[in-house]
Parts: sequence; C-alpha cells; structure tokens
Amino acid sequence: LLDLEGVPDYADIVHRQFEAYIQGHVLNADQILFLRTVRDVFKERRRLTLVDLYEAPFTSLGYEVADKWFAEDQLQEVLSFVDRLTVVPD
Repeated sequence: LLDLEGVPDYADIVHRQFEAYIQGHVLNADQILFLRTVRDVFKERRRLTLVDLYEAPFTSLGYEVADKWFAEDQLQEVLSFVDRLTVVPD
C-alpha cells in the first residue's frame, strides 16, 4: 500500500502557496491581511471569483477594499493565482 502520511493535505498546500505568493510580492500590511482573508475563504470554498472579493467576509475589512488596496492588474494576478489552486470543476 501507498504510504500517504508524508503527503500534505490540500489546505496545507494552499496555505503554503499563499505564503509563498505573499513573500514573493512587495505588499503592505493591509494587502497581506486581504490576501490571508482570500486564502481562508478559498480554503473553505475551494474557489473564488472577482465578485466574492466584494462580499462578506471581505466587507468586514472595509468598503470595496479590493479596489482601494490593489490595482486592477494586481487583482487579476491574485485571481489567476487562485485559479491555479482550484481543484473543483466549474
């Protein structure tokens, strides 16, 4: 039988990928908070769309913080990154 004890679970992989993404970019504290919220929501739902970034729990960070804290191309980059982690088919 296969020894699967050393294989990380999906949530751990997502967590590590997000931390690597954050470390690989120059971000301020607000942007890091936002991306960690994206990570947590993504781990729960296993998918994320642009519309999701303007709904709870992101609204608890402020009104349309995605637009305040990120340029449009940055948001698209985040969504592309998230899409690469998505394993649930449309």
